Amino acid sequence: MTDRIRRFADQDSAAATLAADIINLLGYAVALRGGASLALPGGSTPVPLFEHLSAGSFDWTKVTVLPTDERWVFKHSAASNEGQIRRYIAGAKFVSLKTRHRTPESALQTVSSRLAALPDPLDMVVIGMGEDGHIASLFPGANSDGDGGGCLAAHAPHSPQARISLSLTKLMAGRHLALLFGGAAKWQVFSRGSGLPVHALLPHPRLRVYVYDHTLE
Repeated sequence: MTDRIRRFADQDSAAATLAADIINLLGYAVALRGGASLALPGGSTPVPLFEHLSAGSFDWTKVTVLPTDERWVFKHSAASNEGQIRRYIAGAKFVSLKTRHRTPESALQTVSSRLAALPDPLDMVVIGMGEDGHIASLFPGANSDGDGGGCLAAHAPHSPQARISLSLTKLMAGRHLALLFGGAAKWQVFSRGSGLPVHALLPHPRLRVYVYDHTLE
């Protein structure tokens, strides 16, 4: 596993390297199959990554983008992962995890159909990690696969906001996985090696970990 971990002294260096790797992989996929797909996380951690992805001259029109998870808010909300991603990635085709259903539970069939219409597997899946070891909206101790339709309803501990998330199986089916996180506290959680949602990613043969924090060197 150590050969798949890349350590950086700061967040921007990690983001720049990952952005370059993503562009290379997507460019290869487009050249090979005529299109590509990319799943991205939300939150504050990936913002430098989004900035680097948007800074180049890459043609996004042949790429389908979707969030790895979403709060049950519409894309114009400041809390929307899709809305955040759309502000940086211009020209891509987007697949929404949010619908007009009142709850994520009632939307699962619709979202599963949207996911089923995508070329399978996803070419690139970028995943963040919380300090409790959760990935996307897959939290410790909760179901990670729902009914097998590629997505599930989720509720974050200590938060009333309902969510929808790609399932662990859908995440793990990606051709390439990148795990991006930073800080000594998260590194300690990751280094435990088993028992948390993030550790379920470790068997993936094309997982690369991009971790930043000068104290880790």
